Amino acid sequence: MFCSECGKKNVKGSTFCEKCGAKLEDNSKNEKIRKPMSKKQKVLLFFVILIVVSLSSAYLILKNMTDPKNVAKKYFLAVTSYNADEIYDFLELNSSPFTSKKIFKSLINKEKKDKQKVINYNINDAEISDDKMSATVKIKYYLDNEDDADYLTVKLVKAKENKWLIFDNWRVSINNIGTIKDYQMKVIKGSEVTVEGVLVKDKYIDEDESSDIYDVYKMPEMFSSKYNIEIKTPFGKTVKDEINVNSYSSYRFDLSMDSFSEKELDKISDIIKDNLNLLYKSIIDDKSFDDVKKKFEYKNSDLTYLKKDYESLKSGLSTYNKLTKYEVKKVDINSIKVNSNGKLEVYANINYDYTVNYKSGDEEKTSEKSNSDYSYLTFDYVDGSYKLIDTSSLETYFSR
Repeated sequence: MFCSECGKKNVKGSTFCEKCGAKLEDNSKNEKIRKPMSKKQKVLLFFVILIVVSLSSAYLILKNMTDPKNVAKKYFLAVTSYNADEIYDFLELNSSPFTSKKIFKSLINKEKKDKQKVINYNINDAEISDDKMSATVKIKYYLDNEDDADYLTVKLVKAKENKWLIFDNWRVSINNIGTIKDYQMKVIKGSEVTVEGVLVKDKYIDEDESSDIYDVYKMPEMFSSKYNIEIKTPFGKTVKDEINVNSYSSYRFDLSMDSFSEKELDKISDIIKDNLNLLYKSIIDDKSFDDVKKKFEYKNSDLTYLKKDYESLKSGLSTYNKLTKYEVKKVDINSIKVNSNGKLEVYANINYDYTVNYKSGDEEKTSEKSNSDYSYLTFDYVDGSYKLIDTSSLETYFSR
């Protein structure tokens, strides 16, 4: 035991200090005996320490993840590897079926085919603005098979709401992957349009901009990129095209000869040939339009113009050179368009053989010749077939 006066260590049980003579007090009875920790207490302490360590580690990990430099790095790696899922998460988009993740992945995969691999890069520390609300991270990188370095400057802005309640929420300010709102697409009225496999519903039609010929779609939001578009026209023609969505132009589709294959043009030529042969033969046989209209009728058909053309053609034929035979041999289509009534108008060169009877004095003579004339023919499209509803510039004079 130790002396409280001088600190000398004395033999246990001594009454007075052997050095200074002061009286010694035995405090051993007042000392509490420490009991060893129970197994339950040890387990509890272990878990407390584990939780503290885990929370500290999680805090450091999350703090590192939300650091602007690491946010920029994640974005850079996503872009250079064309990781559509991760890039999409950086975008802040309004709800639109044409800016969905599925479409975005499809657009990215188109560009991915030509991508070059990044072989090395260096990321600078973030430069924070004075107001602490924005940051800039500069990245230097090298592409495979290129000697010169490329540079990417990633701009970030701090969102109002914290991430996970306590960390700064840095968002990449993306300029090179923009979107276009109210993009216009003009197509033939009554067409069915799909963009990247998504049907464009009628609710997107802008009635004020549309006409009797065209439907104008105003798209809510699209990526500034190239989209695949498919147009099923009301004339039985399906056209696949590509649109380049940007803020400088809109998309317009017009039906033309280029829209049709050679096989399809041949089919239309054959229909023209059959219809003109029928019209002229009926006139030669002196039939009225009512006698032949069943050949041209279809459900909800309007043959007003065709009847007028038929009767005009019949009355306009020369009585001096009487037409006795007319046969179309070949039809060369020069142009195809949709007219002001929304119908298919074909401009074609008609090559035909004909025979006329005429009098030379008191003698009846016959003349057989070939000729060609240009004509406009208008068709409706019903149940997979082209129906003639109007003609223009058909020949009425047949020379000897």
